[in-house]
Amino acid sequence: MNEDPALGWYDSQGIVFVPVSVARDPDRLAEVLRHESTHHRLARGTSYGLLQQAVAALRPVAWEAPSEAWSAPADLLDRHSRGLQEAAATYCSLVVLDPTARAAAVKRLPELYLSGHQRFAALLDGRGFDAERRSRIALAIAARCLDTTVVGDWQRLGLADPRTLAGYLEQAGNSPDRRSARPWTTWRS
Repeated sequence: MNEDPALGWYDSQGIVFVPVSVARDPDRLAEVLRHESTHHRLARGTSYGLLQQAVAALRPVAWEAPSEAWSAPADLLDRHSRGLQEAAATYCSLVVLDPTARAAAVKRLPELYLSGHQRFAALLDGRGFDAERRSRIALAIAARCLDTTVVGDWQRLGLADPRTLAGYLEQAGNSPDRRSARPWTTWRS
């Protein structure tokens, strides 16, 4: 396990950033772009991801002071989906690698990414599906967990208030990370 600095970053508005060292390594670049494109697909294709993008768009411009009205909801939304997002993005980016490259990549993973990869690997590897299909299944599971009722509930329940949003996300059916616990217990057999 390694605690390397970020190899890539997706800004929720469609831009992927990578350090020069990654950009110069075609294999690492492909791995990082696949990882970040999974975040992009989940942000663009789920209700929770769309709300995260809308809240991110409220970010103050560089010369303005950070706003509690923006940062608290953004932080809460991120905190309740980060485990699932990183699990799916890591698994989807690594499952398509040849076994030797995948094993080497897994050894480099920080704990959050490693445990997420292991969750999907335990669920999907060894079931007879090819790597691309396992990647699509992982993406579909993550998308389902991120497709909550949060957009419809946002106005109706006053979720822009950080205290209300925090209570809302503590309910298992509203938190993507907590929703993602269901497949591991339900589908293992």
